[in-house]
Order: sequence, then structure tokens, then C-alpha cells
Amino acid sequence: MHDAHNDLDRLLAAVAKGDGEAFGLLYDRAAGHLLALIRRIVVDADLAEDVLQEAFWQVWKRASSFDPAKGSAKAWLAVLARRRAIDCIRSNESRRLREASSAKFDVECDSVAEAVFSRERRGEVARAVADLDQPVRSCIDAVFFQSMTHVQAAQALNMPLGTLKTHIRNGIAQLREVVEDR
Repeated sequence: MHDAHNDLDRLLAAVAKGDGEAFGLLYDRAAGHLLALIRRIVVDADLAEDVLQEAFWQVWKRASSFDPAKGSAKAWLAVLARRRAIDCIRSNESRRLREASSAKFDVECDSVAEAVFSRERRGEVARAVADLDQPVRSCIDAVFFQSMTHVQAAQALNMPLGTLKTHIRNGIAQLREVVEDR
């Protein structure tokens, strides 16, 4: 077992010098162990394989930072793979939360839009929209009157998606105040 650790140490040192053949051997010897470690964290097999590839890309880029005096190559590889797996989980969770938040915002906008566009208040709404500041009015017009998606409106108005959504949220709040006051 000690020889296997020394072998990985030597291979990693060679990879640090840009040795592609050593990188292939290192991959062959360590990938199974690292994939098992990643699978325990990520669970999904396809995603785990993607994380393994990312981890080995990091190995290729950062092999020179390995210091055998601080630990074995096997441990260094495991720490790197574990970090990539955790980063993947965090990224996916963050993406899921953003999508859920965006979906909730879209539903809120849809329910407000239904109230705003009721037939008896079209005139009030038109006057209230005309009173909005220009960027807010443009965003409201693109999404609600021209039936563009948020992404389409952001592209058409040449503004970041987050800015567009902020303008829409602010515009809806202003419109709500006007409609509720009357």
C-alpha cells in the first residue's frame, strides 16, 4: 500500500511538470476511488462523472500546489474531488433556489397582471402606466402589453434581466398603489 501512495506522489509530481502520460496513469489509478467518493456526495451518477472530470481538470491545473510534506497525493486528490463535489451541490442548490424564486415572482406578476388588466380599469391603468418613469414604463410595456418574456424584454431593451425584473416589480407596486387608491 505504501508503494501505491509513493506511486501516486510520483505521478502527481510528474503531472505538475506537464507530463500528459503521467496524468493518464494518475487518472487510471485514482479515478475509481475518487468517483466513489464523489458519488457519496453528489449521488447522481452522471453528475458525479462530470464532477470527476472537473476534479481532474483542477488536478492538471493545480498539480504544482501539491506538497508531499503536507500529506499524500491520495489525500490531496480526495480533498480536491470532495471540494468539487460540494461546489457542485451548492451550485445546483443555488440554481434551484433562483429558479424557484423566479417562478414565484412570475406567478406574482401574472396574478397582478390579471387584476391590472381587468376591463373596468383599463383607462386608469393606461394613465398610471403613462405616469411611470421611462425605464419602468418600457419594461411594463414590453412584458405586459407586447407579451414578451422577461428574457425577450431584457434583450429588446438592452438591459440585464435582473434590472428588468426590478423595474417590473417597482412598476407593479406603483400601479397597485394607484389602482388601490381609486
